[in-house]
Order: sequence, then C-alpha cells, then structure tokens
Amino acid sequence: SPFGVATYGDRVYVTSQDGVYVFDADEGGYIDHWGTKGSKAGQYDFPNGIAADSNNGNIYVADSLNRRVVALTPEGKVRWMLGVFSEGNASVFQLPRGIAVGPDGRIFVSDTHSHKIVVVDPDCKLLSIFGQRGTADAQLSFPEGIAISPSYRLYLADRQNDRVQIWQLSEDVP
Repeated sequence: SPFGVATYGDRVYVTSQDGVYVFDADEGGYIDHWGTKGSKAGQYDFPNGIAADSNNGNIYVADSLNRRVVALTPEGKVRWMLGVFSEGNASVFQLPRGIAVGPDGRIFVSDTHSHKIVVVDPDCKLLSIFGQRGTADAQLSFPEGIAISPSYRLYLADRQNDRVQIWQLSEDVP
C-alpha cells in the first residue's frame, strides 16, 4: 500500500503502512525497509507524506496517525520527531498528511484536520503555523498535498474546497 514517494540521488523512498521502503532509482530494485507499525521511535502508523531535502538527503515523513513528523538521516536513522502524541499530551499536529522541503531546508506540513500549514526548520524548531478553515481565498478545508518551488511558491491541494491554491511566500513565513 504505497502512500507517498520522494527521491534523492539514486534512491526512491516510498511510505507504506509499516514504514519507509527504499528502492534504486535506476533499476527499481529493493534496497531497504525502515520501520515497523507502531508509535515508538522507528515505528509508523499510516505514514502518508514523504519529502527529501535536496541539500543534505534528510528524509521527512508525515506520520499521520501518530500525529507527528519524523526526520530521518539518509541512512534511515531517526534525527527527531515533532508532535509526539501520548496520553494526556497534545500534539502540535491533528493529522499531518502532506510534506515538502523548501529550497532553504524549511519543512512545510499540511495538517489536514486543523486546516493549517506548519513550518519547522531542519533542526525541529517550530517556525510558524498559519491558515484557517474556510472557503475564501487563502482559507483551507482539509489541505493535503503540498509542494514548494525554488521561488517559494507554495502549491496546496485544498481537498474539500475542490481546488489547488498557489501562494507566493516571502522568505519570512507568517
């Protein structure tokens, strides 16, 4: 059950219910599998979105049902987790689905159930949370897929509004 796909160098990374699969980009051959199903470090529960940082090869996974984002080294080791959910502790995320890395390494996450975009830096520092639910321009209703261009255009699949929004971001996000 593949959910998301990202590439870096000669590798293709694919999320599935039980983690991340790594394949050779040229031949498509299986190389590795990272993770198991669960909620601990190195485990995933419906890891949906995945993105690779073209600057350093770090991999970022939107681990949807664990309500977190997981940062991995190019070798698959956990660097950090943001939004870890546990009994009595709320997560910064309600349902992270889409994830993209900007040209400067900032990570943009579409949080579907909160109708917001969350921005963090490569070292797990929360930089911004913006957006609100609605149907007007720049409002969101269950955002999912997200992409960032080199010129800081944010492309967002705004699912319940039946549209794709395009925002021109400044280098200083809201």
